[in-house]
Amino acid sequence: MAIDWNQVGKDVEAAVMNVLKGSWGTVSTAAGPQIQAMIAIGQSIEQSNSQGRLTPLEYDTLKAMQKRAFAGILHSYEAVGIVIAEQAADAAWNVISQALIKGAGIAFA
Repeated sequence: MAIDWNQVGKDVEAAVMNVLKGSWGTVSTAAGPQIQAMIAIGQSIEQSNSQGRLTPLEYDTLKAMQKRAFAGILHSYEAVGIVIAEQAADAAWNVISQALIKGAGIAFA
């Protein structure tokens, strides 16, 4: 089953908005491009997996890097505390992870 990355992007944004609530309007300008970067990494993971080149360690490293980058951007805003930033990053990656599990069959995602 092919992953609809456009839909995943919309779902990621919705998950993040759900965590951030009213703060989304404040952070959306910076958060939007980082969400797109997360989606691009998800696509790269899917491609690497289909070519048999993805290890669990590589996946975990890419996931950690993307979550830290996103949480860092969010936390740089006064309106978003570190815990909320981390929860939003977790929510965003969870959507990507579920797409990789269901659409690409990556068991360790």
